[in-house]
Amino acid sequence: RDAIARAANVTGAAAGDTIVFSLPANSTITLSGSELRVDRNLTIDGISVPGLAISGNHGSRVLRISVHAAATFKNLVVRDGNDAVGEGGGGIHNAGTLTLIDSKVLDNIGLGGGIFNWDGSITLIGSVVSGNTATSNGGGIHNIGGIVNLYNSKISENSAERGGGIYNWA
Repeated sequence: RDAIARAANVTGAAAGDTIVFSLPANSTITLSGSELRVDRNLTIDGISVPGLAISGNHGSRVLRISVHAAATFKNLVVRDGNDAVGEGGGGIHNAGTLTLIDSKVLDNIGLGGGIFNWDGSITLIGSVVSGNTATSNGGGIHNIGGIVNLYNSKISENSAERGGGIYNWA
């Protein structure tokens, strides 16, 4: 939270700051009751910590990307999130521009179990969305009025009443 809060608030086309980690391989950052909110242009890169995961600990959503923010997550695992309040996105709630590169969104629960995209833009490159469960629509990804681009990515083994993998409401 502190690293996100201290990141430069760069708007426009600039990528903003990049957060990297100095942790042992396969480390997990476990949240204690509330999501991480990204409200600025920011890159979070786990390349220096193979297997780095951020866990909602089944108690909260993991990440929220605000309108006008551009977030890039590289080499991260987003897991065990829970959209207990019903706003959408057990793992990630996106209303901005989100890019996932070589990342995984695993075992989250909520409306849009893995990722909930509300009028935002999502690009997945070499990423996996798997094992997520929706409370109604979009086990892997629930898209409302936004754009979803998938490149060399896998959406599998997600479950929902409608749109186990992807539910698209345009």
